[in-house]
Amino acid sequence: MQVLTPSEVLNAHPQATVLSLDFFDTLITRSVAQPTHVFAEVERQLINEFGRECMGYARSRIRCEHDVRVRVAATGSLRDITHDEIMQEVQRHYSGAAFIERAGHIEIDSEIAMAQAVPFGQHLADEARSRGLRVVIVSDNYMSAQHLVRMAHAAGVTWVQASDIFVSCEHDAMKHNGSLWKKVVPQLGVPAKNILHVGDHTIPDETEPSKLGIACYIDSRSSQWQRHALNANPSVLPLSRIEAFQRTSDYETSEGVARHLGGGLVAMMVAAQLKDCIAAVRQRDVASLHFAARDGWMAHKAWNELRQSWSDLPNASYLSFSRSVIGRANITVVDEKVAIRFIDEHERLTPQRLSSRFGCDIVSPYADDAELDADTARTLIMDNSDRIVDASQQLRQRLVGYLRRSGILAPGHHIVVDLGWRGAPMADLADIVAAETDGAATIEGRFLGLYWDATMNRVRLPLHGFAMDDLGPLNDNIRLLGAVRLLEFVVTAPHGSVIDFSGPEKNCEPVYASMAHQSRREEEFVSDVLDSAVRGALQIALGTHPSGVVLDDITPESVWAAMMQVAHTPRADELDALREHVHVASVDHADGGIPLIAPAPRWSSTLPVQWYSRLYDDTMKTRWFQGSLREWERHDSSRDFAEGIMRLWPFMGPVWCDAP
Repeated sequence: MQVLTPSEVLNAHPQATVLSLDFFDTLITRSVAQPTHVFAEVERQLINEFGRECMGYARSRIRCEHDVRVRVAATGSLRDITHDEIMQEVQRHYSGAAFIERAGHIEIDSEIAMAQAVPFGQHLADEARSRGLRVVIVSDNYMSAQHLVRMAHAAGVTWVQASDIFVSCEHDAMKHNGSLWKKVVPQLGVPAKNILHVGDHTIPDETEPSKLGIACYIDSRSSQWQRHALNANPSVLPLSRIEAFQRTSDYETSEGVARHLGGGLVAMMVAAQLKDCIAAVRQRDVASLHFAARDGWMAHKAWNELRQSWSDLPNASYLSFSRSVIGRANITVVDEKVAIRFIDEHERLTPQRLSSRFGCDIVSPYADDAELDADTARTLIMDNSDRIVDASQQLRQRLVGYLRRSGILAPGHHIVVDLGWRGAPMADLADIVAAETDGAATIEGRFLGLYWDATMNRVRLPLHGFAMDDLGPLNDNIRLLGAVRLLEFVVTAPHGSVIDFSGPEKNCEPVYASMAHQSRREEEFVSDVLDSAVRGALQIALGTHPSGVVLDDITPESVWAAMMQVAHTPRADELDALREHVHVASVDHADGGIPLIAPAPRWSSTLPVQWYSRLYDDTMKTRWFQGSLREWERHDSSRDFAEGIMRLWPFMGPVWCDAP
């Protein structure tokens, strides 16, 4: 879509004597990213006043409005509904006239308090008025013209008066079905060809008015920031406020998806890591604090900068370990369980790569470059058990040397911060530390998210999940699993994963996987995310974030909501940007990775239903599942397949915000 300046829009329509503007997301928006988040703010205030029985109010309010619209449409009427009708429907679900009256007032007051001008619409109106055009507002809305006036004035658009507004609920007609336009044109008293209308939705703001000869221009930059309407509760508000700030800033200078993700979702995740660590080190005696590579890179960087303002925070190290080195350093025998852990069922590996993966020469009857399927490769490494165990012990010595220089073998309780998800590498690390210190040093793992596989590791070390715990709802456990690939991609370091350590002669320095496979575009994407995330997290922690979000807003619920808003309901621009990127998940990090978003299966419209489960499992294990599903929904050729997946597994639909 070509975006014109206000002057260019007006210059392109010299015949116009009247400028008509849509109200919401064209002239006025809110300080949250989507309209239904106003109801999330209403729910927050109702909970504060009336208690937790008001939880779920936002979703109920959305559904009540939908039900009233369906009921009116069934009568064949072309009119819009009113706010009073919606609140009467809400009253059927909540008892007490006083409560309903209070809820209605909070909603009206919140709409006014959260009103903001859309930069493009405001400048367009000002330019048109300076040229002598009459400027009016034509809006489909259940609120009165006088309410829209109050919102406009609160946003600084003070020229708006009730006489300038044609709102559907007061004219028994709607833009969406064309009936309101048929009433507006005669009342304006000018030929339709002399009217220019600017809005953000195709049908009400272009298709219908064009039928009457009205010139139209669509600018959907504000509404494109919206996600699924039903994901509304108080926990979404912090990310929503940040995204609303980004939306407004983007009118001046487009930051791009990487910086939006970094400054929004990732900044909140990093701020959560900071907040969790601050609480831990201030509440009890801790010997040392460590941020794990690669997922702790941003948090470690932010922690070091935060210490310049908060001098009571202890120093923290960046601890270079990975499931690859920790797992290999713990091998005492290569049995089937070990073989399955280190060779994924989808991999095809050569003997040469197996030798590199395990750090020893694998004796093989096959050529070094022969590709082996997973079963053959697993059998081969079990045949080389002694060599692999010997290499493991040598790796363990180098690893222990590194851990000693990092201070984690000193007596006392040590905290290691990681992203997630099972806790197995952390548990393996805890075993090594305990064995090397005879129990004098203990490890605690602090994660943003844990899913059900973490439960078996709780007997090996203390585990704490900030935003999601493995004992949480099963649906959320699975939703997290489907988001892991995305979250690992956006919360990462600019270097490769740890695959080995040098010997004592080189101070046991970490050896990182090569980044030769990484494209220049991916490198830039990761760098933009990193810079924006660290800056945003520090602003949140220091209370200087321009959105007004502060550290008190970073709660387990709000961070989970941020993770799900992006990972479960990505916007089109996010899908477009992330579709080209890959995630390297192999144990040795020695390949080019797998695209985050899976291609839809060929002939997906006629795919037998018995194949769905296999495709579901494969995508869930290897890709960003929700991103893949949302991408399939966008295309006619694969939409039926995506809908079939959601019928079989409803919790993978776009609504992640379950009813309380």
